[in-house]
Amino acid sequence: MPIEVDNYYVKQLLGLGDFRVQSYEAVEKWFAIIFLAYTYLQWRLNHASPEERFQVVADIIRHHRQHHACQVLEAACVMARQDEDLTQVMRRFVSRGLSPPP
Repeated sequence: MPIEVDNYYVKQLLGLGDFRVQSYEAVEKWFAIIFLAYTYLQWRLNHASPEERFQVVADIIRHHRQHHACQVLEAACVMARQDEDLTQVMRRFVSRGLSPPP
């Protein structure tokens, strides 16, 4: 059922289920952010072009993540071509406090 998939994405992947042990004000703000994100996803679902073929909110999230991954990869490739220093590219796009591979 599509609503169950949507609920899973809202709770697990958008983070609505992650507000435990927070103050009321923090939960209220967190809910507002998640509600805004979910509203945007529903808007995208209802205003998608016919060739996008989105059926559920999960499709929008997957599409957005894939688009973002392509943008990151493209930016890394451009940086690698410009600088010709893969160590810098690895530091910027891969490592989070870890040393780059040799």
